[in-house]
Amino acid sequence: MIRSAPSRPLPVRAPHRSAASVVSRELAQLGDRRYVRRVVLAPVPKHARQHVKGYFADVEPPPDARWGYVAVRGSSMLAGWEGQLVAGALRDQLCANGGPPLVAWRTGSSDGGFSDAAFPFEQHFPNPTAATYRQRVRLIARRYGFRVITLRLLHPLQTAPLLIVATARPRRQFVADVPAILADLNPRNGQAVSFEGFYFEARDRRGPFVRADSIERGQIEGSQWSADPNDDPFPHG
Repeated sequence: MIRSAPSRPLPVRAPHRSAASVVSRELAQLGDRRYVRRVVLAPVPKHARQHVKGYFADVEPPPDARWGYVAVRGSSMLAGWEGQLVAGALRDQLCANGGPPLVAWRTGSSDGGFSDAAFPFEQHFPNPTAATYRQRVRLIARRYGFRVITLRLLHPLQTAPLLIVATARPRRQFVADVPAILADLNPRNGQAVSFEGFYFEARDRRGPFVRADSIERGQIEGSQWSADPNDDPFPHG
């Protein structure tokens, strides 16, 4: 399941499709429209062009550059994650399309992201087949004592699993295993991971008690939540 996730140089070419058709295709292929309502592409705001050094590392964006607004339903962690998946995929798709580039975006009420040299374009993630991965999840579920409630394999560009599970194990004991569970569900080789995004939530008879997500395309980021604020799965500042 693991190999490197390289960034390839992008050729300059005329646009193949309109930006609107690229957006429509992205939303159609995602596989979950419960949260992402629509995407609006607009010119770069005047205030951003007045702060080129702060926003664009002192490089003026092209005149036809686009700023994206991804509208999501609600303010849940899952809604924000899906919005960022869509934005990262659109950044790569619009660049590869050869037309106006997506240089920045907002997702719901979050800060969104920027296209810059820190986050490579056109990464390829070594996704397993759906059948292989579902079998892997069953084996990991048996190992760590949980059952699958929902497993959706979303397709922003490649595969991004959305996994919700239930367990009867003690909460603190299970949360302590979350880093190992996620390492098995999304194996890593150095900085290369298996998927461009991953969402994980665990529940018990009292409801959800731990969540963790990651984004690897467009922006590299992750977030976590625990019902017990003193019992997060990953250390943080």
